[in-house]
Amino acid sequence: MRFKNLNMNVVIQKTIISVILVAGIWSIDIAYAINIVNHSNNREKFKLHLSLPHINSFRLLPKNESVKINTGFCGYTIGFDYFHVDNQFINFGVSLVMDFFSPLPAPFDRSGEWESMSSIYFSLSNNHRLGQYNRLRKTSQRHLIVGYGFSYAINTWGFYYDDRFDNNLPPPTREPVTKSHSALGLIFPIYYQNKSLCIGVVYRPTFYRPTLTDKFIYEHLISIDIGWKIRLNKKNSRI
Repeated sequence: MRFKNLNMNVVIQKTIISVILVAGIWSIDIAYAINIVNHSNNREKFKLHLSLPHINSFRLLPKNESVKINTGFCGYTIGFDYFHVDNQFINFGVSLVMDFFSPLPAPFDRSGEWESMSSIYFSLSNNHRLGQYNRLRKTSQRHLIVGYGFSYAINTWGFYYDDRFDNNLPPPTREPVTKSHSALGLIFPIYYQNKSLCIGVVYRPTFYRPTLTDKFIYEHLISIDIGWKIRLNKKNSRI
């Protein structure tokens, strides 16, 4: 019990420090934006963000289970970018990711036992564009995008069994079950963008699970993402 309390205290301390750091960075960015917004003619920009988080690495701890770690394929994200200054934008996104065993989406028949993980999450992040950006012409071709923000996730883990295609299989070692829980945490996207195409990594750690007894637990999702940013307005359209 002593070690469990010690680990929980460490997680709580790390969570508080992480939230304070992200909130502090957000505060600095807001102050910066307020200071220069009157000098920017390019602040009202909207873009649609569509992406495929195709490779996903999970670390989850379902209720009354051991830690589950797996990497698989398939995911979808839709979001919107709002440029509050020339080189910064706020992104709101909704994502569905999973650990499908095949890199190609296709119908499949699976027999025996297997485990699966998936996650639906919402994110709000502030993002900086770094690199080749001409402020006078307001054009940008290639740049690095670095972001930080908050996330809310609904994580799901399941144990499954199917013997429809092989009647000689031994019985399952346990009853099939599906478990879900919500989690609050942070998100750190990093992309390289060339025109409308962007490729990057999204790190989404979570620390607090409001619906479970063990509330302060570290979990994460790491995704390799391929996306497209589509301009929604035509004003200053060369951004």
